[in-house]
Amino acid sequence: MAWKFMESGENPRSTDLTYSDDDRKLSFFTRANYDYKSKYYVSFTMRADGSSKFMPNNPWGYFPSAAVFRGASVNRIATDGSTT
Repeated sequence: MAWKFMESGENPRSTDLTYSDDDRKLSFFTRANYDYKSKYYVSFTMRADGSSKFMPNNPWGYFPSAAVFRGASVNRIATDGSTT
């Protein structure tokens, strides 16, 4: 479908890129991190965006994100040059 509009040069939708004094925007951002024995890590992030340009019955967009990872192991070198 998109290629049909590209070939014809038509614009399927117009976008209002202007900002007026009546427009309202608000965003929240939070993050939580947890580590277990400094080896395993979990991170959770949540962003919420609100705008008066969104649909009236759904003025908020929610964007959660999570990550789980294992930290790199670290070899400690003793003063005599041996590894532990």
